[in-house]
Amino acid sequence: MERNQEIKLVEYVLPIYDDAFKMLFGDYRDTSLLKAFLQAVINLKNDELDTITIMDPHMLRFWKKDKRGILDIKARTKSGYYVNVEMQKRYLSYMAERVKFYRSGQFNEQVVAGGRYEELTKVITVLVVGFRLFTEDTAYKHCFFHYDVEHQTKWPDLGEIYVLELDKCPKQSDGTKLWDWMCFFSAKTKEEFEMIAKRNPDVAKAVEKLSLFSLGRKGRRIYREMQIAKWDKIYQDRYIREEGTRKGLKEGLEQGLEQGVRRGRNEIRTELIQKKLTKGQTPEAIADALEESVETINEIIASLR
Repeated sequence: MERNQEIKLVEYVLPIYDDAFKMLFGDYRDTSLLKAFLQAVINLKNDELDTITIMDPHMLRFWKKDKRGILDIKARTKSGYYVNVEMQKRYLSYMAERVKFYRSGQFNEQVVAGGRYEELTKVITVLVVGFRLFTEDTAYKHCFFHYDVEHQTKWPDLGEIYVLELDKCPKQSDGTKLWDWMCFFSAKTKEEFEMIAKRNPDVAKAVEKLSLFSLGRKGRRIYREMQIAKWDKIYQDRYIREEGTRKGLKEGLEQGLEQGVRRGRNEIRTELIQKKLTKGQTPEAIADALEESVETINEIIASLR
């Protein structure tokens, strides 16, 4: 089986599983997927999510016997708001208590010795669940604030809780980007992932990243080898082009531009072949790397002797 064929034969790890979810949205090196998802969920200023910092998901313990919680995704926004994203695929009878515990911990860890209450920032919780948490309606998104029901007055700036219920996601699109993400989390087959990827470029990136994660250790090793070979080829082509042009231009002043550029590129190619030979590479491997015929490489090697 060719390597590229082996790479394509992938069954996806479902994104609702912890390792996959954290890989997609908890990568501090690339927060673009977390940003795209939060933009579809949270009502914030347009630039608030321009800067997202992934934080240590462990909750701070102030006393030895304190219970130490571990969040799925813990981040801070441009203004310093705390954002906690949780995926819970199975029903928990104590779901509300768990949310309260995590939120109180995030407020608590903001206060240091000598700190002031006005330094506290809002805490935003996004909870994605694979079951029906609220059975009294069919809405798949709920947003909760601290709110005086009798006088319809909102308590200021403590943050909010967003609950997304995958089981309530309608089959027909409602025209929102959030629906695309809900379908992504609900997908189970390769066909479903590929279909939703066509609708949304951010989700398409998530599907591609999930596909690589799903390859397993051997598949990822092969993928990395393919990527390294691709990057090496790009670098070699650029090196040959730039160095060959530089040397060729110098000679071109005396012998003509076209002939000089061609000679310069040939010299760089010869230098690369010499370096690869010193590293013990075979003529066949060198020909494959430089996309030349084995006969051409052998002719150049012969001219070096």
